[in-house]
Formats: sequence, C-alpha cells, structure tokens
Amino acid sequence: MFCETCGAGIQDGSLFCNQCGRAVTGVPGQRGTAPAPYVADGETSGKALASLLTGIFGLILFPIAIGAIILGHMSRSEIRKSNGRLKGDGMATAGLVMGYGAFALIPFILIIAAIAIPNLLRARIAANESSAFIW
Repeated sequence: MFCETCGAGIQDGSLFCNQCGRAVTGVPGQRGTAPAPYVADGETSGKALASLLTGIFGLILFPIAIGAIILGHMSRSEIRKSNGRLKGDGMATAGLVMGYGAFALIPFILIIAAIAIPNLLRARIAANESSAFIW
C-alpha cells in the first residue's frame, strides 16, 4: 500500500505514513468503502511544555529565557510537521511570548539601574561624610 500524499510505501496495519505523517484512509483488501481515518487524541509535545516552563522561569532569570525561545520554535516546527499527531501549539506560543518578553524587559531594567546606582552611591558618600564629622 502507498501513501496518497507522498507516495511512500506503507506497511500493512499502519495507521500513519512514516514519511509524511498522514493518516491511512484505506485498508488493503477492502474495496468500495474506505473506513474513516484513525484520529487519535494527539499527545502533547514535550518541547512545548518545556518551552512554557522555561518561559515562566525566564521571567525571573533572564538566561533561561533563551531556552524558552529555542524550545518554542523547535516545538512549533515539530507540531506543524506532525500533521495533527502532536498538540501543544498554545503552550509553545506562550513560552515564546514569555521568552521574548523577558528580553524586552532587559532594557528597562538597565535604564532603571543606570538611574538608581549613581543616586545610591551619592547617598552612601553623603552618609559617610556626615558620620565622619561627629565630634
């Protein structure tokens, strides 16, 4: 039996094409009526879940956000290529959004630090000078 989409050979009893992932629509030996394609509840991509979790932790620790971005793109590509066998596109997207959001926060944090650090140093110097003149 051959796949209707890519033409690859399919072993008897297979539910999906090993090459393109399309569900098998006919069973060899039966003529006239093709059974309904087998549609299983797709399993969730582990990379999508990892992207979501690293995205959450990436909001706290910025280097982890890099992992969220990489895993999010990898899982979305994997889910798209699976032709419905894998789920978790929303989790991968959420991980991507949080990963990119963590990187968007970095300039604001650096601006606040650039304003606050000199003021804190001046306050420390003033406190040291005032404590030095006690008689």
